[in-house]
Amino acid sequence: MTERIEESIRTEPVVLCIAGSDCTAGAGIQADLKTCAALGVYAATAVTAVTAQNHRGLHAARYVGDVMLRAQLENVAECMDVAAVKIGMVPCAEAARVIGSFLASAAPRHVVFDPVLAATAGGSLTGDTDATADAALRHILPHVDVLTPNEKELYRLARRPATDPADATARAFAARYGLRALLVTGGDAGGDVCTDTLWLDDREDPVEYSMPRIDSLHTHGTGCTLSSAIAACLALGLSVTEAVAQAKRFTAKAIENGASHPVMSGYGPVRQSAMSVTE
Repeated sequence: MTERIEESIRTEPVVLCIAGSDCTAGAGIQADLKTCAALGVYAATAVTAVTAQNHRGLHAARYVGDVMLRAQLENVAECMDVAAVKIGMVPCAEAARVIGSFLASAAPRHVVFDPVLAATAGGSLTGDTDATADAALRHILPHVDVLTPNEKELYRLARRPATDPADATARAFAARYGLRALLVTGGDAGGDVCTDTLWLDDREDPVEYSMPRIDSLHTHGTGCTLSSAIAACLALGLSVTEAVAQAKRFTAKAIENGASHPVMSGYGPVRQSAMSVTE
């Protein structure tokens, strides 16, 4: 009887979040968990690193090690049907190799990668950034459906000077690595309007998502929230263009909520709680 009852239950979509831990819970794995919960999917986790950070910057970061990272990934895959994977902080080249090996064997349906290279408040999250970026490009990127860098991260990954045209850089980078979707976020750019640009492998022209810029100091975790929201929406069956649109709306609401419900003075976290993408 128990087996028949269990078989009749529709399982909730699972997103596996691979990221670092943020002790202020504004970004990293904590932001991923809150985002997935708010959007109605279940989040499993694999912590890549433990960090000590706050609004003044990154003070310490420690990789959990190959054995622990691999064990977390394997244990989740053994008992859960993972609908999507979201990758955030990759702290070193060794971690990139472990994650890439897992993706090759697990072959998840959707993989979203937010190539976090530095903490917004300051400090490198990846040690030897060039070596880590190279390893991520080699081992992780071949398995990625949606890559979500900001412009600075795009230029760093593409090894192109920031004076090069952003559109040409994005197009060339996406073609070089055969990306299905490249979302270049515009949150770090100036102006009254924030525009994210989505390059798709089956479209010549990009899709642009523009929203008025929200005047707030409480934006810690914006990139983590956006990328995990995209993964959650893909797990729920949305197309890439729909997932990005919904995730951008959700992230904007999280920024607004962070501004209206701050937990610290100055630079603080966005707030994903008590919000729905359908509101």
